[in-house]
Order: sequence, then structure tokens, then C-alpha cells
Amino acid sequence: MPLLTTPAGRFCYFNRPRGVVPTVTEQSFGFNYIGDSYSEPYTSFTETNGTSYDWYLYQASTEFGEYVETASGNVALPGSTSIVFFGETLYDNWFHFRVYVTNANGTVSYTTANLQNVAPPNEP
Repeated sequence: MPLLTTPAGRFCYFNRPRGVVPTVTEQSFGFNYIGDSYSEPYTSFTETNGTSYDWYLYQASTEFGEYVETASGNVALPGSTSIVFFGETLYDNWFHFRVYVTNANGTVSYTTANLQNVAPPNEP
């Protein structure tokens, strides 16, 4: 905090006003090829006032099991706000993304729902 002196010789502090923190809103989450070993999980979002974002993809063998980080990345903004993981994914496992949007004034985040990499059953 900056320090000033008054005409009487006393010290005083002042706070600088905080800037605007970013915002983030999830737009989509799913798999391009659900039920495949390269299912391409994806998420997209809209943001305002961000300068960069970090993303993490997690997977677990059960919906409420212990999720393990599978992939991550960092992207400068403005830039693409769509994330697709092209690596191998395990059939039948559960996945979710966590995305953090940052600027000099703060960080905001969202976490997608848990989604299983299983093809929907065939209809008769």
C-alpha cells in the first residue's frame, strides 16, 4: 500500500481501487466421438476481461471416484475459447473439465458436470 504524509507530518495509507475481475460462463461440454477410445472431450465458454486461461481435464473410473488430471493447458486471450482434448480416453470412464480465467485483478473458474464416455444404448 502506498504511504503518504499529511501537511501535519502524519502518515496515512490509501488503497487503490480494484480493477475489474474477469467473468466466465460455460457454453458446452461433451464428446465428439462418445464411446470411443479417442472420444475428444470438449468444452467451450464465453469470458470477459480475461487475459489468459488455464484448463484441466480430469477422469475417474466411477462418477464420484478419485479424479486424476489427464491433460492441461494455458492459453492467452484473446484467443480460442474452445478446448478439445485429442489424446486417448478410456471407454466407460468419467470426465470433467475445470477452467480458470485470469487477469491482473483476479481469477474465476467453472467446472463442468461429470460425463461418462459411454455410447448411448441403441434404440430398437
